Amino acid sequence: MNPGLKIKEWGINLLLIAASLLAIIVVLEVAIRVTLPTWYPRYAFIADDDAGYRNTPDKKLRFKSNEFDFISESNSYGYRDDPFEPDGRKVVMAIGDSFCWGFGVDYNELFLTIAEKNLGVRIVKACVSGYGTRQALALFRKDKARINPDVVLLNFFIGNDFYENTSVRNLTIVDGWFRETAPETSSMIHKSITWLRSRFRIVELVIEKIKSSPKLYALVKRAGLAGGDIIDQLDLYRKKERPEVTRAYDITSDQLKQLKEAAEDIGARLIVVIIPTKNQVNPAPFLEEVEEMGKRAGDFDFMKPRDRLKKMLGKLDVAVIDMTPAFRAETKRNAGASLYYKIDRHWNRAGQALAGRELSKKLKEIAGW
Repeated sequence: MNPGLKIKEWGINLLLIAASLLAIIVVLEVAIRVTLPTWYPRYAFIADDDAGYRNTPDKKLRFKSNEFDFISESNSYGYRDDPFEPDGRKVVMAIGDSFCWGFGVDYNELFLTIAEKNLGVRIVKACVSGYGTRQALALFRKDKARINPDVVLLNFFIGNDFYENTSVRNLTIVDGWFRETAPETSSMIHKSITWLRSRFRIVELVIEKIKSSPKLYALVKRAGLAGGDIIDQLDLYRKKERPEVTRAYDITSDQLKQLKEAAEDIGARLIVVIIPTKNQVNPAPFLEEVEEMGKRAGDFDFMKPRDRLKKMLGKLDVAVIDMTPAFRAETKRNAGASLYYKIDRHWNRAGQALAGRELSKKLKEIAGW
C-alpha cells in the first residue's frame, strides 16, 4: 500500500474518532444540563464591589432536576425572603452559602423559615450561593445598618468554606453569567481547568467526583493536577495536615474574628451554625474506598475540620450550633434515612426539616428567646 495513502487513511480515522468523541461529549453535556441543572441561570446574580456578587433583587427563578423542582423568589434586597420591615420582633440576620439559601427546597421548607415560625422571631435570610466567610462578611458590613440585627447567624459548611475563604476560587459575574475565574498567580493547568469547569457541566461533575473519591483524587494528584493552593474535603480529613490547609484555617480564624467585631459594633451577637458534609454524617462509603486503595482508615479524621473550627470559635468566645451530632444520630437511628440528595451535595427536605428543629431548639437555648 502506498505510504501516503496509508497516512491519509490514518488521518481520516483519527478525525472520525475525534468527531465521534466530540459528539458523545456534546450529547452528554446536553443530557446533564437537562437532568442536573445545578448551574444558575443568567442574571441570577449581579456584581457587587464588596462581595464580588450577590443575588439579583426581585428575581423569580425555577430550578428543576431529577432530584428536585423548586422556585426561588428574591425581595428588593436580593434575599430569598419576604420583604423586610422592622416589626418589633427580635431580628436574626442569617448569612452563608447555598445551604442556608435553600438550594433544592422551596422557601417554606428551608430550615431558617422553619425556625423563624417556631421561635416567633424574624430571621432575615441574607444567604448567597457560593459564599465563604469572606463574602458573607463583606455582605454583612454592607447591609448591617439597614437590617440592624440582634443576632448574626453565620452558616458554615465544612465541605468548602475553608477553601472558599482562601480566595483561590474566585466566583464572579461575567456578562450576566455566574462564573469561576482563577487568580492571575495560578498555574496554567489550574486556569485551564477553571475555565472548562465554569462553562461545561460535564467537567464540573467529573471534578466533583474526583474530589469525593480517594482513588480518583490520588490518581489525579500523582499526575500533578491537584497541588498548589487547591484543597478539598479529602485534604481536610487527613490527620497529616498540608500547609495549604493550615493556611486556610488561619485565614478563616481571622475572618471570623472580623465578623464578630463587625457584629459587636452594632450591638449584635455572632452565632455560628456548623453544617456537616455527607462523609461526616455517614463515613462508611468513604472508608470502604480508602481501604480498597490499601490505605489506612486511621490516617483520616472526619471530625478534624469541625473540631478545628470549634476551637477557633471557642477562642473567640462565639457560640456554636453544631448540626453534626443531630444528623449522625438520625442516620444511626434510621439506617434508611436520607438527609442529603443522592447526587447533589445539599440537604433534601428531610435534612432541612431536621436542621430546622435543631436550630429552633439550640437558638432558643443560646439566645434565651
